Amino acid sequence: MAAGRILFVVYSEIDDDTYRIISARRAENHEETAYYRAILGRYDKGNTDWAHVDNMTEEEVHQAALADPDAQPTTLDDWKDAVVHVTGADRR
Repeated sequence: MAAGRILFVVYSEIDDDTYRIISARRAENHEETAYYRAILGRYDKGNTDWAHVDNMTEEEVHQAALADPDAQPTTLDDWKDAVVHVTGADRR
């Protein structure tokens, strides 16, 4: 998730524990619904006012994220120990 959003990520598996992210975008509603149903067994978007967020410009979203101390930009070093978890039908 990115600041409470579900992302649709396309990746390539390099080896058993290394993945290359090819692209990432905001999940569409049906993808988000499928995610919550698979992970949580229910559909619950939380308390975020997504209509307000959807009406913000990309710059406003970016500035709001930068203002959040829990949403600071990361570096490659921050991800060096990341573990990828593949769920449900995506598992191969």
